Amino acid sequence: MKITSQQLLEEARAQIKSITVNELKSMMKKNIVEIIDVRDSDERTNKPHISGSHHAGRGMLEFYFDPESGFHMEIFQSTKQFVFVCGSGARASLAAKTASDMGLTNIAYLDGGMKAWLDS
Repeated sequence: MKITSQQLLEEARAQIKSITVNELKSMMKKNIVEIIDVRDSDERTNKPHISGSHHAGRGMLEFYFDPESGFHMEIFQSTKQFVFVCGSGARASLAAKTASDMGLTNIAYLDGGMKAWLDS
């Protein structure tokens, strides 16, 4: 059965917690969060990003999450809250769902993404 991108987004958003910009800022002050920016490299290079965030482009996430992969990123061993960020929140919600599917816990995505961050 075919599934649409909208259905994938709805499923991810139903299963994964979203947080607001104010919630993220509070977590950052307490140093209890790892912010994962899943935008493409050119987006992150040419547009603002959240200070202290880690870049992990969405195209390689499954490999970055997997400790058995040669591309595994150590940051994903952290016990802090993971908050995924993209331009608007859509890719971040899908990335967070993938992280959950692969066994990561304590995850969320930034509702509204960088647009919401920059508007705050």
